Amino acid sequence: MRVGVLFDESELKPTGWFVDTDALDQYLDYCAAHLISDTWTNLFDFRPTFELVARWAFQKLLPDVPGLAYVELENATLGVSTRYTS
Repeated sequence: MRVGVLFDESELKPTGWFVDTDALDQYLDYCAAHLISDTWTNLFDFRPTFELVARWAFQKLLPDVPGLAYVELENATLGVSTRYTS
């Protein structure tokens, strides 16, 4: 799982950063662990296509990730990725 965040100059904190990447990393690890905890058909009430799961992840992260621009899921076996943005 990969995410992108957008920010502008006015949103930078005096420390020079916009988002706490350590906290974001922990949160993404938690979400990714959920995605690999079982087969997607057991985890979701909807048909879990890559597109729909990417949308689910975006919607789950949106309230807690400032400036969330996209969520990207990668299928390493097939060598493809799916990116959801709103």
